[in-house]
Amino acid sequence: MAHRIALIRHGQTAWSKSGQHTSTTDIDLTDEGVHQAMTIPSLLWGLDLAPATVWSSPRLRAQRTARLAGLHINKIVSELLEIARPKQPEFRKTDLNATAEHAVMFATEQATSRGVSIELTRDPAPVVIEHDAGQIHQVLLNLLLNGMQACEEGGKVAVQVAQTDEQVQLTVVDTGKGIPPELLGNIFRPFFTTKGNGTGLGLSLARRMVEGHGGKIEVTSWIGKGSRFVVVLPKQGPNGNGA
Repeated sequence: MAHRIALIRHGQTAWSKSGQHTSTTDIDLTDEGVHQAMTIPSLLWGLDLAPATVWSSPRLRAQRTARLAGLHINKIVSELLEIARPKQPEFRKTDLNATAEHAVMFATEQATSRGVSIELTRDPAPVVIEHDAGQIHQVLLNLLLNGMQACEEGGKVAVQVAQTDEQVQLTVVDTGKGIPPELLGNIFRPFFTTKGNGTGLGLSLARRMVEGHGGKIEVTSWIGKGSRFVVVLPKQGPNGNGA
């Protein structure tokens, strides 16, 4: 793969004093390009701290729209970077409840903007297992985004963390439109997507990361009722350490 890859040409609206300036730019996978692209959401994150009443300002609404666009760019770059430079998981003993909570918090704003609710049910006991918290966070975030996009306004995505003596389960259930049976076998294929603005990489990367943890993803779907994704991870870590 070439060191520099022009991935997408994305029309970005940048606000000037007049609020009318537009520019079009390339995104690349050089270290500098990736760093700059993935910094966009961080620079705009503080916009969420404003009270809801200030969004009546056209300027602030434009800034919020730009922030959401930045998050979308970040997701695309992250997925393409993971394809180009796959990383081995870095296992550390961490509470899986906290990993799930962080992913839910990260997805909450997009859910709210879509009129979709997210509900998290933590395991009542700590679920301290060896896992790469960053990768499992990305897995859950991909599943959450898929669930939200499948739902109509008023829909719901439920996340549950549960454990047995031998394994841990992360379950994501949505009340969306469901996945047609003829497509169910393709959803984990790289670049397979039914979304106009999707990359088709989210579920493929999620499965690869889960399998890198010695786990698996199971999916069940019902047309008109929703889908259920279950991430199953072993309790016994790669170093022989369980919870």
